[in-house]
Amino acid sequence: MPYRYNTRRLGDRIRRELQNAPRRARRAMDAVGGFLNGEAKDLAPGDEGFLTADISNETVPYKDSFAAVIYIPSNAASSKYAIPMHENVYKLGANSLAKQRKVGKTVGRKFITRALEGSMDTIRAIIADEMGRGLA
Repeated sequence: MPYRYNTRRLGDRIRRELQNAPRRARRAMDAVGGFLNGEAKDLAPGDEGFLTADISNETVPYKDSFAAVIYIPSNAASSKYAIPMHENVYKLGANSLAKQRKVGKTVGRKFITRALEGSMDTIRAIIADEMGRGLA
């Protein structure tokens, strides 16, 4: 169930930098993936099983750059229920409601998608910071 944020959607200037600086581009996507992994874990329901712990990330080559991929491994304990928990509508259980109060974020469905969509400004800032480190 990968959700990708690829660097091809960035502005022309950042895209040129990514293509000209593969090490920095990979480092930037590693940082984005780590950030999104943490956000998705915060947003994932946590009443039973291992869903939160099973959320993983990886940086992969994608066209002329890299993509941060957030996923649940197919051999993970939660792989059988991860997609229904992401896609379906359901009522949160007591543990998820407690987690929601603790993290101060809305826990529940679309946890990976919402992690990405709700963090675009932060993602851009991470990329700009990581790409700028190589220029200093």
